[in-house]
Amino acid sequence: MSNSCYFEKKVLVTGGSGFVGSSLLKKLRERKCKVFTLDMANEIEIDAPYSSKIDITKLTQVRRLLRTIEPNIIVHLAACVDSAKDYSTSKRAFQSNIIGTLNILESARTLDIENFVHVGTEEVYGWGSVPFLETDRLDPRTPYAISKAASEHLSIMYHRTYNLPVVLLRFSAIYGPGQNPVKLIPMSIISALEGRNIILHSPNQKRSFLYIDDAVEGILEICFSENKLNGEIINFGSSKSHMIREVVERIIRIIGNPVEIVPEENPILSSDPPEVLSDISKARKVLGWSPITPLDKGLRKTVEWYKRNKAIQPRSR
Repeated sequence: MSNSCYFEKKVLVTGGSGFVGSSLLKKLRERKCKVFTLDMANEIEIDAPYSSKIDITKLTQVRRLLRTIEPNIIVHLAACVDSAKDYSTSKRAFQSNIIGTLNILESARTLDIENFVHVGTEEVYGWGSVPFLETDRLDPRTPYAISKAASEHLSIMYHRTYNLPVVLLRFSAIYGPGQNPVKLIPMSIISALEGRNIILHSPNQKRSFLYIDDAVEGILEICFSENKLNGEIINFGSSKSHMIREVVERIIRIIGNPVEIVPEENPILSSDPPEVLSDISKARKVLGWSPITPLDKGLRKTVEWYKRNKAIQPRSR
């Protein structure tokens, strides 16, 4: 697609102030798209000429905004991503991730939408056999994963009922510069930089990690693909899982501070699956997409960012 075609596209990114959203906005601007963002009222401010803060759980607010914008493409990133398993987290996740998604779908169905990209997580597979295939039965175990699975089903319902051009993406754990410091990799980097030992609750669990630039390229491939992918589900991730302890040990070696890993049992977290890894052959076949950032390179780039930007407020997602 030529640059002039990109320039003609109006792209709405929900959750544009988040970790992934802010990186996506930068790439969309480079392609000269007209970019709009939608965020909850309590999210941090972003430098965007077309930024709106509304309550996505209120249909009237969402409908009014989408009718005003009339986007060609919607990338739905807005979500409560807390993986805690308590009542209050469950309530927030269900309101934001299910009701919020339903409102955006309902508001989009009467518009001339070319592509509705629902960004989800491989956590919906739960304790399934690895590597996960897009056709596998879902087994979500956290409020976040349960709510994302429900929002996927709603999206497919709108595709089948109203022919809304929905594509569902399931990402592995995304990391990189500017991520929320409560997440594993930034938490470990900040602790090591400050000379503090790193507490790990599930050091032997294995996870796949995807660098932010590779994740954003995957989203862009979907947004502007010339293939008809309506109703498709596509995994995006790395081709290998790593033990959490191993990832943190790599971070410690990169930084060079003599800190230690301190295992600390947490029965809630220890109930998580021992390994999470998705098969990404469909993304390779349909889009020609593969991650190009090795874990060590991604970790080094992330460490360097935190060294330079200790005072910058990280993104929530």
